[in-house]
Amino acid sequence: VQAYLDLIEMQLDNILPDEVMYSDYMQELYRLAARVFAWCNDFYSLLKDVGREPLNLVLVLQHKYDLSLEDANAQALIIHDNDVACIV
Repeated sequence: VQAYLDLIEMQLDNILPDEVMYSDYMQELYRLAARVFAWCNDFYSLLKDVGREPLNLVLVLQHKYDLSLEDANAQALIIHDNDVACIV
C-alpha cells in the first residue's frame, strides 16, 4: 500500500520534505490506509477464504468471539468504518 501512497509526490509534481513524508501524521495515514485496503480485501475474498484463510478479519472475529458469519461481518464493517472515519 505504501508504494501506491508514495505516488502522491508524483501526482503533485513536487517532492514533499522528509519532515512531511515521514511525519507522525503521514505515518498514521499510511497505517490507516493499509488497514482499509486489507479490510476491503477481506470483505472481497471472504467466501473464498472460508475454511482455508485464517487471517481474514471477518473469520478471525467469527472465531475469536464465536459469532455468526453475518455478525462477524458486521463487526468487521464497524472496524473498517472507524478507520475510514479517522482518515476523513
